[in-house]
Amino acid sequence: MKLKIFHIIPNLGNGGAEHLLMNIVSKTSRSKFSHTIFVLRPSGGFAPIVRQNGGEVIELNLTGKRPWFAATRRIIPIISQRQPDLVLSYLYDASMVSSLVSFANRNIPLITTLHSPAYDSETIKAGDWSPRKVKILQKIDEFSAKLTKPNFVACSNYVAESYKNSLGIDSSKIRVIHNFVPSKFLNTESQKSQRLRKSIEIPKDGFVYLTVGRLDPPKGQIYLMKAFQEVLAEIPNAYLVIVGVGPSENDYKKAAEELKIDYHTRFLGSRNDVCELLEMADVFVFPTLFEGFGIALIEAMAKKLPCISTNLDVIREIVDDNISGILVESKSVSGLAENMIKLFKQPQLRKELGDKAFQKVQTCFSSDVIIPKWEELYLEISGKNQ
Repeated sequence: MKLKIFHIIPNLGNGGAEHLLMNIVSKTSRSKFSHTIFVLRPSGGFAPIVRQNGGEVIELNLTGKRPWFAATRRIIPIISQRQPDLVLSYLYDASMVSSLVSFANRNIPLITTLHSPAYDSETIKAGDWSPRKVKILQKIDEFSAKLTKPNFVACSNYVAESYKNSLGIDSSKIRVIHNFVPSKFLNTESQKSQRLRKSIEIPKDGFVYLTVGRLDPPKGQIYLMKAFQEVLAEIPNAYLVIVGVGPSENDYKKAAEELKIDYHTRFLGSRNDVCELLEMADVFVFPTLFEGFGIALIEAMAKKLPCISTNLDVIREIVDDNISGILVESKSVSGLAENMIKLFKQPQLRKELGDKAFQKVQTCFSSDVIIPKWEELYLEISGKNQ
């Protein structure tokens, strides 16, 4: 009999937690597990993919800033009727809903997934959040965890340590399962990438620096753009491709004009062909100021792209400096520019870094390595592994 897994998530847009859930549904054994996903708000782009891979998506289409009680009223009757073996939550609002749901279904184990060091002072500063509001949310989170006693899964050791400190979680209740890329993502097709270059008006001899992420100050794209100004002065055929949407999009487009890099910068918005874009690029740059893990980075590494990233604790779990990538200090325009130029000038170094990056993903962050850990966890927490 299949293990029934229920998931609760705010939406199925193009974020790290959403990406993880989509990949889990796609890659876990269909003969052993069934997945039902409750989506609190309008679902987003991953919903069709989840359905295509056998997952059931129940869209609640709720409005309001914190729709915890409305969601709980909708979910409890379904859970009471179907009696799932596990309930997993992703991100803050979903975690609150799963806690409320658990009061009516005490016998169903909870797993709360953790995706970012949300309560760290550096994270709060980088996100320009209100410390007072974050403190209130932290207290609610801490109180909820003490009442419901869920199991926790963090996407990195850095996030696990952060939550141990901020919520006082016992080490026995939290484990780390890194995010991953599907094994088929490791395949490459050069023909598509050449057609893609043409479609976004980049010449064959153009040297492409690519970044992927939400357009938001904490992702650090402005420092990359300033660095690219220096790069372009030395490499006239360089191009910067920025993939993503977010609140800073218009500001960044204006900044590109002010920096006089707009003719060599491509803002592509939200894309469903990131795989092909990675194949098109020559170097991947990840200038983030804080991160829970960095799925965009390991996707680039899976494509054998030489990568430049910020030297953060969590990034060091992914990249071995000067072996599988290059790390630079946070907000360092000169550090980014220097290494972007260095990789242009040294094709052999690009190849060596790309090969080592690919090997790191294969051995640490591929679905072949990570999915068995999720399946083992489901069986263990549900008590069905005996």
